[in-house]
Amino acid sequence: MKKYLHILIGLFPILFYSQQEITGRVVEEDSIPLGFTNVMLLSLPDSVFVKGTTTDEEGTFELKLDKDFNGFLRVSSLGYETREIKVVSGKNNYNFQLPVAMNQLEDVTVSFRQQLFEKRPDRLIVNVQNTVSAAGGTALEILEKSPGVGIDRQNSGISLNGKQGVQVLINGKLSRLPASAVIQMLNGMSSENIENIELITNPPAKYEASGAALININLLENEFSGTNGSYGGHLAYNDDMGYGLNFSLNNRAGKWNSFINYNSSLSQNKNEWYSLNRLNTNGEILINEALLDRHASQFNHNLRLGTSYSLNDRTDLNVLLAGFNNKWKTNDTNRGLIEITRDSTLSFTGDIDEKNHWKHGMVGLGMDHRFSDRSDLTVYVDVLLYDNDQPAIFDIGFLNLQSRNTFKDIIETRKNTEISILVGKVDYSVNLSEKLKLETGAKSSLSEFENDFQVAQSGDVLQGDLEGLSAFLILDEDVYAGYISSEFNPNEKWNFAAGIRYEHTLTELGPPGEALIVDRDYGNIFPNFTANRKIGEDGNLSFSYGRRIARPTFNDLAPFAFFQNPQTLFSGNSNLLPAIIDNLEISFQPAKWWVSLSYSHTKDFIAAFQPELDEETGTQLFRAANLEYLRSYGGQVYLPIKVGDWLDFQNTISLFNIEINPYGNGNEDLFKNLNFGYQGSATFFMPNDLSFEVNANYQSNPSWWGLTDLQPLYRFDLGIKKKLGENGGTLSLVGTDVLNTYKWEWQNPDEAGTDFDFEGYYHLGLQGIRLNYTRNFGNRRLKDVTIDSGSDEEQGRVN
Repeated sequence: MKKYLHILIGLFPILFYSQQEITGRVVEEDSIPLGFTNVMLLSLPDSVFVKGTTTDEEGTFELKLDKDFNGFLRVSSLGYETREIKVVSGKNNYNFQLPVAMNQLEDVTVSFRQQLFEKRPDRLIVNVQNTVSAAGGTALEILEKSPGVGIDRQNSGISLNGKQGVQVLINGKLSRLPASAVIQMLNGMSSENIENIELITNPPAKYEASGAALININLLENEFSGTNGSYGGHLAYNDDMGYGLNFSLNNRAGKWNSFINYNSSLSQNKNEWYSLNRLNTNGEILINEALLDRHASQFNHNLRLGTSYSLNDRTDLNVLLAGFNNKWKTNDTNRGLIEITRDSTLSFTGDIDEKNHWKHGMVGLGMDHRFSDRSDLTVYVDVLLYDNDQPAIFDIGFLNLQSRNTFKDIIETRKNTEISILVGKVDYSVNLSEKLKLETGAKSSLSEFENDFQVAQSGDVLQGDLEGLSAFLILDEDVYAGYISSEFNPNEKWNFAAGIRYEHTLTELGPPGEALIVDRDYGNIFPNFTANRKIGEDGNLSFSYGRRIARPTFNDLAPFAFFQNPQTLFSGNSNLLPAIIDNLEISFQPAKWWVSLSYSHTKDFIAAFQPELDEETGTQLFRAANLEYLRSYGGQVYLPIKVGDWLDFQNTISLFNIEINPYGNGNEDLFKNLNFGYQGSATFFMPNDLSFEVNANYQSNPSWWGLTDLQPLYRFDLGIKKKLGENGGTLSLVGTDVLNTYKWEWQNPDEAGTDFDFEGYYHLGLQGIRLNYTRNFGNRRLKDVTIDSGSDEEQGRVN
C-alpha cells in the first residue's frame, strides 16, 4: 500500500539502495533552533571525514550513509561547544543541544566576496548587498539594473525576459497593489534592507499562479543571537535635494525573536514627456503634438515589525505588522498644437497638478508546527487594507491660430480607491522517505475593491462631455486554490520536482445595484516540472516547465482617466480577458558561469496602454488590450571574471526574440522584436578597505509596450565605498545615470495596423549623486562558520 502511495503522490518510482538516512535537530540550551550548524560524519577508528552538511533555519539536518557505516556524528558551531554521538545501527534520529562555549570570542568577522548573480533551476538570484552602486538606492533602481527586468515608470509596468504582467512578492508574500502603487512602493524601499532579489521564471506549485513570472524581494532578517541592528541614511541630489533614513533592530532572547524595520525617503526629479501623433483623414495629415515638463517628488514611510514565540520545540507562533505611507505629487507644464482640421489649429499651454497618495496596513498571524523531524504544518491568516487618493487639476488655455480667439478649459478629476483583502493559507510538508518529499496546501484570497472616479469641467469646455467618464464601481474577486507537489531524489546526481495547482476565480465588477460589467466564474489547472542533473562537484544541468495566468489588474478593468494633454487620454478596459502563459527553460551551469535558454507562449496577451484613436474628435486613447498571443524565446549567459584579488567582472548577456500576433491573422500582422541586453559591473578592490564600481546597462530594443517600437536604452552608474574601521560603518558615494542617457524613445511599427502614426520620448531624469552611510551595531556573532558563494506571496495584484 505504501509503495503505491509513493507512486501516486511522488509521480516517480522508488528505487531502493543499500543506504539509510539519518536526521536530527540542533538547538541551543533554551531549545531555540540553531541554524546553519556544521554536521559531520567521521569514520572510526581514524576520525576521517566522510561527508557533511549544515542545519537549516529550523536547526534540522539529514544525511545519507551506508548501512554498515562505523563512525560518529560531530556537531559544531562558532561560539558553542562541540558535541559528538556514535552512530548506532537501526537508529535514524539524532538530536543535539549545544551549550554556549565559555571561552567564546567576543567578535568574529568573516569577510567573503559573493557572486552578484546565482542561477537556480527556476530562478535567478540577485545578491543586492554585493554591489556598491546599490548603496542608498531603492528596490526599483536595483530591478532596473537586473538582467532581463524591464521597468516602465511611465505606465507602471514590470516585465521579465519580455514577459509582461510580472508580480512582486515581499518575503514570499504577494504584494496585492495596483501597478502604480507597486512602483511607488519599490521606489520607497531602501536597498539597505534587502538581502537578495529572486527573479522566478517558473515558480513551484505552492506559489500563486498569477503573473507571467514572479519577483521575490527578500528583506534582511535576524540571523544573530542577542540584540543587534543597523542604521543609516543618505543625501541625494537629482534636480533637487533628497534624503533617506533607515533603521532596523533585531532581538533573539529565550523563546522570543522580534524585529522592526523602518525607512523613509524624499526623492525629487525632473523629467520630460513628448508625443507626436499624425492622423490621415480624407487625404489630410492632422497633427497632435505636446511637450510636458514634469517636476515630481515622492515622500515615503515604510514600517515592518514582527515577533515569533516558540511555544515548545515544535510549535512557533508569529505576528507580523506592516504598512506604508507613500505620497507622490507633480507639477507639470504642458504645451503643444492640435489640428482640428487643416484650417483650424489650436495651440495650448497649461498646468497639471496631480497627487497620488497610497496608504497600507497589514496584520498577519501564523503558526508553524513540526509534527516530527520529517513533517511540518504552517497556517497563516493575513488582513490587508489599502487606501488611495489621487486628485488632479488640468488647467489648459487655448489659442486658435487662424481666428486668434482664446479659450480656457479646466478639468478636475479625483480617484478614491479602497481595497480590502483577507487571505488564508495552509501548507503541509512531509518526507515520505529518504528520497521523496511531499508538499500540499490550500489557500483562499477574498478581495473587495471600491473605485470612485469623478470628473468635473468648467470654462469653455472644448473637450466634450468628459463628465460622462465619472463612475463608482465595486469589484469583488475571490480566488480559491489547492496544490500538491513532490520532490524526488533517486540518487546523489538527480533531483526531480513536480506539482499541480488548481485555482478557481470568481470576479464581479459593476456599479452598486446595477447590472454587472464583468461577471466571470472560471477555473484553471497549472502544472509544473523541474529536473536537475548534477555534473561534477559544482555543475548542474536543469530543465523546467510551468504554466501561469495573468489576470487583468483591478485598475486595468476599472475606468479611470489621466490626461497627458488635451487630446491624449489614459483609461481602463472592462473587456479584458485573463492570459495563459506556458514557460520552458533549460540551463547549464558547469561552474561559476552559466547559460540558459527559454521559451514562453502567452495566449490572450494583455498589452498595457495600447493606442486607439477617435477619428471624430482626434482624441488619442491609451488602454490595456488583449492581443492574440505573445511568443518569446532566447537565452542568457552569465560570465564572472576575476583578476587576482583586486578586480571582479560580473557580466550578463541576453538575447530574446519577441513575436506578437495582435489579431490572429497568421503571420500577416506578426510584430517581431529582437532585443540584445547587457548588464555588467567591474569592481576594483583597493587597499584600506576601499572599493570602486562601474555598472553598465544596455538594451537594444526593449519590448515593454506591446505593439510599440522602443529605441535602445543604456545607462552608466559609478560607486565608491569605504569601510570606516572595524565598527565605524560604511560610507558610499554613488553617481546614477552619469551620462544622462536613460531616455525612452518610441514609435509605432508598421505591424501595429493603426490608422495613425505616433512617436515620442520620455526622459526620466535619473542623473544624480548620492552619499550614503550605514552602520551595524550590537552582537554580530555569526552562527555559521561555513559560508558558501551563494546566498516565500500575498502583498502585486491589486493592480
